[in-house]
Amino acid sequence: VALRVQKPVLEEGPESPLSEVGSALVLLLVASLCAFAIMNIGPVLVKLLSGETESAAAGHFVNGVVIARIPLFLFQAVQASLLPKLSGLAHSGQFGDFRSGLRRLLIAVAGLAALGTVAGAVLGPFVVETMFPGSDLGARTMGLLAAGAGLYMLAMACAQALIALGGHADQAVGWFLGCVALGITVLVSSQDVFFRVQLGLFVGSAAALAGMGALLLRRLTAAGPL
Repeated sequence: VALRVQKPVLEEGPESPLSEVGSALVLLLVASLCAFAIMNIGPVLVKLLSGETESAAAGHFVNGVVIARIPLFLFQAVQASLLPKLSGLAHSGQFGDFRSGLRRLLIAVAGLAALGTVAGAVLGPFVVETMFPGSDLGARTMGLLAAGAGLYMLAMACAQALIALGGHADQAVGWFLGCVALGITVLVSSQDVFFRVQLGLFVGSAAALAGMGALLLRRLTAAGPL
């Protein structure tokens, strides 16, 4: 249906040497693995850190993650069209439109993240208990999971902007910093299994966002005035 409404206009692009494509793919692979780890390692960590008497903890944690990340699932639908749009603006030199479009996107995503965090803390426990009886996840758990998902969305938006500007290495560094921050937080924080993993996911997403945000700002500054 979408193709019948608006057919994409595809034109031949410039030739890319194999070395350029190869290095970009390696960096994208590293970044994807780090981003995948931040997004999905939570239940694994809960399983590893839980004792024998808490064998069901990982399952309960997954239930909370599924509900808390509903806004993130919605954002991933937008992501498919985001990179081509930003890349087109960047490579045609329209940095003013690039900046304004990115600014509007980040404001919208931040609003969605804030709304998701509040909804997660207020309604999350009820929704989880209704859909997955016996999960017994409180407002702090759901709110922190939703806040981490919101920061992750913002980090994803920055990563797409960096890729559009040719910053494949920058976004790989950002996601790697997020993984490091997640691991350190889980190791040194509270003895409460759920809380230390939730906090790790939150800090990991925040570190990835901070790192990529700083690198993105540097690239946009180097691109020149509006």
